[in-house]
Amino acid sequence: MSNHDLDWLAAQQPQRIGLDRAARERALLALVQHTRARSGERGVRLGNLFRMRTSGFAAATGAVAVAAALIAAVLVPSTAGTDVGRPSARGPQAVAHHHGAVGSPLVRLAAYVSASPAPAGDATLVARTTTTNSGNSVTVYDLYADNGEYFFSPTESGLAGQVSADNNLAGGLFAREIAAAKLAATGDVQTAAQDMADAPDPDHTISPTQTASPADLAAKQAATGIAQVGSLYDNWVWENSQDALIAGSGDPQVRAGVLQILATLPGVAVTNGTSGGQPTLVLSAGSPELGSGYTEQMTINADTGVPIQFVGGPPGGVTATIDYTVSRVTLANLASGSASSD
Repeated sequence: MSNHDLDWLAAQQPQRIGLDRAARERALLALVQHTRARSGERGVRLGNLFRMRTSGFAAATGAVAVAAALIAAVLVPSTAGTDVGRPSARGPQAVAHHHGAVGSPLVRLAAYVSASPAPAGDATLVARTTTTNSGNSVTVYDLYADNGEYFFSPTESGLAGQVSADNNLAGGLFAREIAAAKLAATGDVQTAAQDMADAPDPDHTISPTQTASPADLAAKQAATGIAQVGSLYDNWVWENSQDALIAGSGDPQVRAGVLQILATLPGVAVTNGTSGGQPTLVLSAGSPELGSGYTEQMTINADTGVPIQFVGGPPGGVTATIDYTVSRVTLANLASGSASSD
């Protein structure tokens, strides 16, 4: 990313922004469109930008914050045509509004998903399509290797060059989130949930009873005009679990662990739905996870737990929709230019 791009980003954004999940995607969409218009290229190489955790109770300032929000915005899904997971004859049918119990549809689905065979390949490819409420859309490609490496390209064909050049953008966050999910899949859900909350900064433990600080609340209100309340722990578990679900979407043990962790959150409601003819579970975060004035929903396949779609915005409205297509690949084949899907 050039300094020209950063200057342009700064000019397009107010000095204080709320870095919610939809805001990251809008920023990415704007940058890609700007770069295409300026240089005629099909996308923009993000380079070695750092990835910043975006809490629902935090705000940041200036071009650096906007640039940080662009990297690897790991958001949610559309699995039509995916070759990941193993559907059952029928998915969970229960509807729950508070689901920390064994009878939770998330816990039941986790038990089924954890019994799925190990996937082929050694990496998960996620085609991520963001559509804003204005109708503009862009598709970019995230590649999560099982060894913890992460590669990004605005085009699928560009991933081969990123892998062969070893342009690994991972900084350890995804690996810690995935490790927490795998721990939950073994049954130690309480410890795993704490690890998930602490993944962005393992040296700073976030208590399950810790609420947003007055400074965080004031910053969020200044950015959105709406007062916020809620738990930092629940917020970070929710946000980091979404990261893990996307980064580990090709691994049934990661999906199972994330479902176990999400089932512990007090405000997450689960409802049944359908998408593209497939049964789904819609996970809606509540005020403990996001405070008031903002909502997020994650839709997953009701048979496999593979993420399908993320939506975020104010209550009653959608700011951005993110659809995902997930597949398993082999890094060596992809780097050599062979067919990407296994």
